[in-house]
Amino acid sequence: MVNRVTWGIYPGFNKRRGPWENWTPPLCAMCSRVLLPWVDWVGHGCIGYCEDCRELLLVWSDWEPHPDYHPKEEKSRLIAHHSRPTGLRSQGFEKDQLLWEWHEAIPSSKETIHRANELRLAQSGQSDELIVLEHLLWTIIWNTECRIPELLEEYLWFVYHHPHFVELDGRSVFMGYETYLVSELERKYGEEVLRTVHSIYLDTDLPPLEFRMRLGFYLPASEEAYEDYEPEFVEYAMKAKRRLW
Repeated sequence: MVNRVTWGIYPGFNKRRGPWENWTPPLCAMCSRVLLPWVDWVGHGCIGYCEDCRELLLVWSDWEPHPDYHPKEEKSRLIAHHSRPTGLRSQGFEKDQLLWEWHEAIPSSKETIHRANELRLAQSGQSDELIVLEHLLWTIIWNTECRIPELLEEYLWFVYHHPHFVELDGRSVFMGYETYLVSELERKYGEEVLRTVHSIYLDTDLPPLEFRMRLGFYLPASEEAYEDYEPEFVEYAMKAKRRLW
């Protein structure tokens, strides 16, 4: 399981590239079992799951430059992993195992999407823990071949308010690569993605660089995509975009 190289729409479970890294899988802080990654292990912070404790954990790692390589080679080796519970249970969420079952069963069925969305609405909140949880639920919802355009606007407003650079315990948490999610949404919903971002632009008043940090990946790079939009928005979008295609 831990050697897979994709998880649904996301590249993930990437194998470490060299023996110099001293890579070992992170362990559960409560029972020392090897954890399973949500998308991929990254150093700054990510989500893992313990099959014994049936709980999601925050995982982060300490690295150091490898002394046997020149600094320009940027070779690092692992010092230690750290993990701790996400704190979701203190927020009233006790369905970690169900969330992991959905994780392992993707592509999500229509029934799973409906149940995940109900859970999302029931557990929504402004705490860091609940924002992380909602991001996780959205990854379940969009990992599907089903079409659910009725949720697109709600999702993009959520990302506007809570970009992928979410934090938990003062650490940014890797929620999956936005670029791959953008590609998947555009594959399914085409121009509706840009129309929705445009409507958010009309209802907000942010400088382009601030909008860029929130929804910049959802703005196409080519001006041809904006043929039916007002020149002011095109100029704004060219400053706010975060991608090259």
